[in-house]
Amino acid sequence: MVGINGETPRNVGETVVEAVRRQLIDALLYGDLAAPTRLFPADLARRFAVSITPVREALASLASDGLIEAIPRHGYHVRSLTPDYVKDLWPVRLALELMAGEAFLRRVPDAAARRAALAPLMALHADLAGSAARPQRSHATLNGQFHETLVQLSGNALLADTYHGIRFRLFGAWVQRASRGWRDRLPSEQAEHQAILDALVVGDAAAFDTALRRHLARSLADALTDLEQAGAAAAAPRKRPRSNTQS
Repeated sequence: MVGINGETPRNVGETVVEAVRRQLIDALLYGDLAAPTRLFPADLARRFAVSITPVREALASLASDGLIEAIPRHGYHVRSLTPDYVKDLWPVRLALELMAGEAFLRRVPDAAARRAALAPLMALHADLAGSAARPQRSHATLNGQFHETLVQLSGNALLADTYHGIRFRLFGAWVQRASRGWRDRLPSEQAEHQAILDALVVGDAAAFDTALRRHLARSLADALTDLEQAGAAAAAPRKRPRSNTQS
């Protein structure tokens, strides 16, 4: 069994391509691959101690998902997230999540059945309450699972596949990776998630609509703030180390 950076390469049931893809995503979100880095398959194959074929397949998959860019005759490059891209993305997210919540309420009109069906979402909400003690990576994963679970409750496989394909969890984590203040936002996030849950529990479609719109509006504002701060930090001149030589 090959190794990736000295670690166990594959989770149970995971192919080499899936393992390389997962490692690339981790590097994009939390590691050392940042825009405008060009991704050379041969270099990545050496880094991950695998053949070049699974690396090429993993890169093609990431490009298809929009996580990296495939530029003709110039290979694969790490995508630069822009405010305009994020502004385009969030309304799509809102539309899909609103559709999912409304479909769930129509599908499960009985109060007891609705509460039972919401148990996984409630469990994730409880786990998120302890996010302040976890690293940002763990919080981003749990938060993404909360929203993906909400969409899955719709019972609409096509809707769930569409949402998952856009990878909101990954883009959300990507936007926030440079954020220093994500823990300060946790009380607002927790209260907003609670309002979403409360509306679903009682079957109030109007309250759900209001709660979700408020939550994603705040989330978008924070995402744009994070991008602005990351851009300012990247543009700031680096201080030269002070020389100990006397003139």
